[in-house]
Amino acid sequence: MNKVKFYLKNGQIIRDHTIISKAKNYLTKAKNNLQILDALDKLVNNEKAKELLKIQKDFDSSEWIVITGYYAMYTSALALVAKIGFRSKNHTATFAILEEYFIKKKILD
Repeated sequence: MNKVKFYLKNGQIIRDHTIISKAKNYLTKAKNNLQILDALDKLVNNEKAKELLKIQKDFDSSEWIVITGYYAMYTSALALVAKIGFRSKNHTATFAILEEYFIKKKILD
């Protein structure tokens, strides 16, 4: 609980029960990120799609697939954090909440 207290004290985590209503919005954003990830993945080796979209043949979307995947996971994490009434302003603070409230309680692996 020390990490969470540290981030609460420094304003990186805020107790906010109004954020609970936004959890679904975070999850929708995560799902949208997954759809973009899928589209980028399909684009990697599809020369016809690249031609149709006027994208260079040597274009490699691999980096953005990883970035989009990360943000899908992060916005999913924000949804979980919001569900228990926390607003997080920092990635590390978000992970501290997940660790304390979900991993240590064996709700998540």
